[in-house]
Amino acid sequence: MTDVVSVRWADAHCGPSGWVELDDYTDDQEELVTTVGFMTPEGSLGFKPGHVTLWQTISGRDGIHPFHIPAAMVRQITVLYSIDVGLE
Repeated sequence: MTDVVSVRWADAHCGPSGWVELDDYTDDQEELVTTVGFMTPEGSLGFKPGHVTLWQTISGRDGIHPFHIPAAMVRQITVLYSIDVGLE
């Protein structure tokens, strides 16, 4: 079984463009984004250590478009459902 998950994570982001007075600048908020995909369990095929690895598409033992989110940037993982994609 493979979990289809929604991952909420803190992305890198830019501040305002143009010249900014450094003494007046603050950016104390994370830029949170959400990614959905097939999650590769730790230690299994297609997993990248230190990351949450999601795949866009899985067919049998093949997958396309892996997406690796550094584990320290992950804020929440929600399992949407589990599905048998034939990895076992």
